Amino acid sequence: MRKTITIGEKALDFEATLGTSELYQIFTGENLFETLASFRGTKATDGAAFKIVDVYKKMMFVMNVQATENSPKEMRAKMNIDSYLDWLFQFSNDDITPDVTSQIAELWSASKKTHSQAKNP
Repeated sequence: MRKTITIGEKALDFEATLGTSELYQIFTGENLFETLASFRGTKATDGAAFKIVDVYKKMMFVMNVQATENSPKEMRAKMNIDSYLDWLFQFSNDDITPDVTSQIAELWSASKKTHSQAKNP
């Protein structure tokens, strides 16, 4: 699934697929599902809010790479800290808003849903 999301004053394309979690793991060395599950039951005062935003920034980077690179080989080549920092530094601290992160979460969630109908309803 693809979506254009405005961050700050920039309209960027994002794509979420089955491969999003794999690319996230290539980039971070962490399992995305386990990382998100580790935040269950935590409170913002535990420093979890900062960590969650960090995960979303990394997810956004991965999803933007998926939308802008043509092949898995090109995607993998971009999964490094230098590319991430170049990408991240185009935004200000105030650009990553709750609205942006909720749109990213919705896009990723929608990519995991089945879009076909059962053959024998």
